[in-house]
Amino acid sequence: MLGDLLNQIPQDEQIDSVYTDGAYDTKQYRQVIADRQAHAVIPARKNAKC
Repeated sequence: MLGDLLNQIPQDEQIDSVYTDGAYDTKQYRQVIADRQAHAVIPARKNAKC
């Protein structure tokens, strides 16, 4: 779903940061954001292990 949302923004338009909640704290979502050369601002999930 996050990829679909980011795809609504034209590829030639720069995205600086993507802010989400902890539900998006996965490698897959972080990669989708990185693919757009954006900085991910995602708090750790409650069950995250340090």
